[in-house]
Amino acid sequence: TTNDPAEAAKDTDLLSESVPEIPSLKKELFEKFNKLCPEHTIFTSNTSSLLPSRLAESTGRPERFLAFHCNNPVFITKTVDIMGHPGTSKEVLDVTIEFSRRIGLMPIILEKEQPGYIINSLLGGLMGRALELVANGVTTPQQVDKCWMSNMKIGIGVFGIMDNNGLDVGWEMREKYALSSEDKQAKAIYEYLKTNYIDKGHLGRKTGQGFYKYPKPEYKNPDFLK
Repeated sequence: TTNDPAEAAKDTDLLSESVPEIPSLKKELFEKFNKLCPEHTIFTSNTSSLLPSRLAESTGRPERFLAFHCNNPVFITKTVDIMGHPGTSKEVLDVTIEFSRRIGLMPIILEKEQPGYIINSLLGGLMGRALELVANGVTTPQQVDKCWMSNMKIGIGVFGIMDNNGLDVGWEMREKYALSSEDKQAKAIYEYLKTNYIDKGHLGRKTGQGFYKYPKPEYKNPDFLK
């Protein structure tokens, strides 16, 4: 490993970007590494919410750029979303698919751009309704997760998933929408998250606290579903 960008870029075949979901930050990184990486290097983004077409030109090699989004926790799911944009070359897409298989990941291939890919598109609706219930004072994150986990027979609930993802992921987009729209429910969810979590630095697993406290979240307790 190295902290030297030039050393890291030298002879690189594929670059994966995983900085926060701030478009300007991602573009700045791509512009920097475009000057350092060989011409053949494939650029990918692990973005959870941004379309690759929004970032493509900043890479300086749009035909060699696509989204390569690992589903969390990747060592358990072993899946990766692969999504090009209209300018991504078929060769680059095929090489990236083969690369994912070589590193032990199952590629989930999207034929066209879709915000949130497949899993996040499905989870987005679920998470939105879960946050509505809690922001409106109907119930608590723990009760939502108990309901979901017991009915679906799985080991993690909606709020546990959000903690794993990080409550700040996509926050800029959520904030922008809530503050500029007339959507009262979006504003209520925004205020609930901002007041109780974002402003306190409780961003989920990575900060030690979110809807649960880590490293021993309540939902991992054998008595959680009793």
